[in-house]
Formats: sequence, C-alpha cells, structure tokens
Amino acid sequence: MPLTGLATSFTALPPTTPWRQHPSPPSPTAGKAGADAAVLGGAVSRIVADKAEHPFGRIRALEVVLYPAWMLAVTALNAVRAAQLPDFLRNGGSAGLLSAWSIRIGAALPVLAAVEAGVAIVRFAKVVRKRGRLDARIRDAAAGHAQCEAALRRRLASRAEAALPAERAMRQQQRQALRENGSLDAFLVYRHSCAERRDCGGKLFGSALTLSRDAVVQGAAAASGAAQAVANLVPTVAAALPWTGIVGCATSVAMSIAHIATGIAQRHKAGKLRAELTRRREALRQSPLAAALAGLESNGAAATICRAQPLSTRQQGIVGQADPAQLQKTTAFYRTVMEYCDGRLGGAIKAAKRERRNAGRRIAYGSGTLMVNGAALGLTVAALTTVTAATAGLGLAVIGGVLGLCWLGFAVWKMIRCWKERHELQDVALTAKWALEPAAGDDAATAKAIGTACARVDDTSAKSYRHLIAARVMQHLQARGSAQALAERSLARALMRSLGADAEVVAAIESAQTPEQCRVALKLVLRHLDGAFIDPERARQTGPGRDADGASEWTVDDRMPLLGRTADAASAG
Repeated sequence: MPLTGLATSFTALPPTTPWRQHPSPPSPTAGKAGADAAVLGGAVSRIVADKAEHPFGRIRALEVVLYPAWMLAVTALNAVRAAQLPDFLRNGGSAGLLSAWSIRIGAALPVLAAVEAGVAIVRFAKVVRKRGRLDARIRDAAAGHAQCEAALRRRLASRAEAALPAERAMRQQQRQALRENGSLDAFLVYRHSCAERRDCGGKLFGSALTLSRDAVVQGAAAASGAAQAVANLVPTVAAALPWTGIVGCATSVAMSIAHIATGIAQRHKAGKLRAELTRRREALRQSPLAAALAGLESNGAAATICRAQPLSTRQQGIVGQADPAQLQKTTAFYRTVMEYCDGRLGGAIKAAKRERRNAGRRIAYGSGTLMVNGAALGLTVAALTTVTAATAGLGLAVIGGVLGLCWLGFAVWKMIRCWKERHELQDVALTAKWALEPAAGDDAATAKAIGTACARVDDTSAKSYRHLIAARVMQHLQARGSAQALAERSLARALMRSLGADAEVVAAIESAQTPEQCRVALKLVLRHLDGAFIDPERARQTGPGRDADGASEWTVDDRMPLLGRTADAASAG
C-alpha cells in the first residue's frame, strides 16, 4: 500500500473584515483623548465572538474523523497480513478468505489518502486566498497609512513639555482630523495587515510543503493504489495493467523521500524560529521596563515609573503626587504583564523545540519506510514468483504497515494536542466574553469589569485574561487628566516600546476612538503582547530613544537583564 503521512496542522483562517465596510459612526467630541470603556469592551467582544462560539472549523472536524478511521483501517490490514504469514511459511498456500479481506481493506486506503490530499489542497487554497486579501488591503491602505504616519511624526516632533493651550487645541484638532478622514483607520489596518501577511508567509511555506507531499506525491500514490485495488478485484484489469505493482512501490518510495525532505525543511525552519524567539526573549528581558520593575520593592512605585519611561522633571513631579497605593497596583500589574509576555515567548520557544523534534521523527519515519519500500520495489521489479519471495514481500508489507500505524498514532496524538489547544483558546475567549457580558455595554460597568478582572490577574491566570489585559493597556495609553493617568500612560508606553512598538504605532493606538479603530488597535496590542514585533537587532543599537511624546531620551546601554529575577534583584538592591 502507499505509505502516507499526516498533513501539517494549521490554525483555521477565518475571513477578515474589510477596514471600510460601513460608514463611520458619528464623530466623538473633538479633543477627547480616547475611546469609552464600552467601546473597548465591544471591540473585545467582537474579537472573541467567533473563537468563543466556533473553535473548530470544518477541515479540523474532518480530520477528527479521517485519521482515527485511517488508523483503524491500517490496524485491520496489518492484522490480516500478519495472519497470512504462517500459511506462507508452512506450505505457500493461497491466502483464501484472509487474502480477500486484505484486498477489500486495502481498497479503502486510497480513498482515505485522496481525502487527505483534498484537505491539503483546501488548506493551501485558504492561505493563498487570505494572502491575496491581505495584499489588496495593504494596497488600499498604503496611501492613508503614509499620510497618517507623516502626520503622526510631525505631531510627535512638535510636542513640548509645556505646550500653550492653543497648541494643545491644535493637536487635538489634528488628532480628530486623522480619525475622521480615514487615515487613522488606514494606518492601523496597514500595520495589522502587514503583521498578518508575515504570519501568512510562514503558513504558506508549511502548506506548500504539505500540498507537495500529501496532494502531489500522495495523490499519485493513491491513484496507483486504486489501480492496484481494481486489478486485484478484476482479473481482466490485472492482465491489462501489469505495471500497477511497480508503480505502487515507486510512488511509495517517492512518498518516503517526500517525508524526509519535508522533515529536513521543517527542522531547519524550527531551528531558525527557536533562535529568533530566544533573541526576542533576551531583548525583552534587557528592556528598560524590565530593569525598572526589577527594583520595584527597593525603589518604590514612583521611582520605578520614572525609570521605566523617559519623563521630564515636571512629569516626574506629577507622578510623585499620585496615590502611592494606586501606583503600587499599577506597577504590580505591569510586572505581571511583563512576566506574561516573557512566558508567551517561552511557550513559543518550547513549541519550536517540539516542532524540531517532530521533524526529526518525520525524517526517521521517512527513512524507515524508504528502506522497506525500496526493498519491496526491488522484489517487484525482479518479478520473483518463489514462495520465499512472496513471503518476504508480505513480511515487508507488514513491517511497512506497522511503521505507518506508528506514524498515524503519532498523527492522532498531535491532533488530540491541537484539539486541547483549540479548547484552551476557546476558554480564553469565553473568559473575556463572560467578564464583559454583565456590563451589557454600559460604560461605567464595562470599565469596572475590566479593572476588576485585571486587578486579580497573576502570572498563572494572565493567559486567560489576555484580551482584557490588552484592553487595560489601551485604556492606560489613552488615560489623561491626572497624576495617576500620567503614571499609567508612562508604564503602558514603556511596555509597548519594550515589545517593539514604534512611537507612531503607540500614538495611533492612543488616538483610536471608533469601534473599528479600537478593534484593530486591540489586535495590534495583542500581537505586541505575544512578542511578535520585538526586534533584537534594533534593541541592541545604542543611541537616543524617543517616547510617545517625543520629549525625552534614553540609551540602551543602561539596560539590564532582570526580567524573571525581580525578587532577587530587589533583595540585592
């Protein structure tokens, strides 16, 4: 039989919403700093709605049926073939009833292989279609993005510590104009679409490998397997197609080589990803915010905030006037968030290691089946008709079937693991949904729900509250009007800069106000929390850095790798 493998699993790719489907809602009051809590809560609910209700797609549901059925069929076929061996060893007798069952069961395998090939084609087509949509969206938003980026840079460059009321009013009008003319929407959509396209590139590589293996090579193997099944059932067809056995063995050899090639490519990619994630984690641990939070207990909350984000003397004085208890809660929250981000990168590193090990198993499986299929091809080409040759061929088929059964068992294990991960993602989405549902869109109730949830977040529960953490960070970025608001905004900006956000992105997120702007801005915050934008090369460069106000400077030379060792550093200080 053609030995087949498991299609590489990919997360379902739901269609994304165009950035300008409906007319914009009525413009908020000019000069308002940010979005209401109800708007942020509604944006979170929109993000989690599909994941909370539909964690599994149709393709995933099909795989849940496909691979256990395939494993059952291979188990039955191996049992029948193993039962035939004693008869061949004793007297070389005919297979009889067992041989008929072997033919019937073997006829089902090409059908299962064809289904898997169809799954690979559908997955590849979905990735290609999504990349096409993202390319179109990026092209449509490019002009607005360039316009908004230039305006944001002018605003950042013109900000001063003590601007005159007229200057502040002018900047408020400029911010409102960006919201109303669509350029802020285009900026946010452009940045998020570019990030999605980078993800799409990685998925396209994997789905192309799967397509070439499970659709092209395995498609040929399934066709030859179907021809063999027909030849075994219809003697006239067997006489007309004497080459089916050789073609079947040759396609099985090609399938083994495809597994080896796929494993080598996946192993190389996983190794590169692991190294990149490790560099990102080190860059995060060496950020100014990590160094500042490490000395929280010894230096105090106000001093920690002033170290985390460049602040002028006047701003430092304002932070010092805030309620110490509230400052302590805020800094504790951001230390938890930094630990969460560090843990996310750590989990991604473990996943890359696991993928590298899985690639090694694929190479081993492909090498084992290559030897078996190569030997079977040699016997078929030699056209030996002795009892010894027939017994050896049946023995090779049993060995190959056992290898295939082991690989299918591994595939089912990966499917179960993926199923658990999907349920975990659904639980995270439901956590956000359940936390916001009682508020029912009320602004004060939504703000209280987000604040209450984030107040009880710790390093073990942060993953379950990731959407609410993102909303809280965005609230802090948009906070204005008090000493506590300045402290929150400073820590939120320091977090975003540590996670790789440039000043323009931070300023755009601060300006988001409409439901659509907040939805895309929250998605950007979530991606930053996952460490997707950390640039280790840029983090190692020395020189001046600019906060979101464009006022102060810091140097990377002052960074210390203290994240994850905050308690030790505090006691040492």
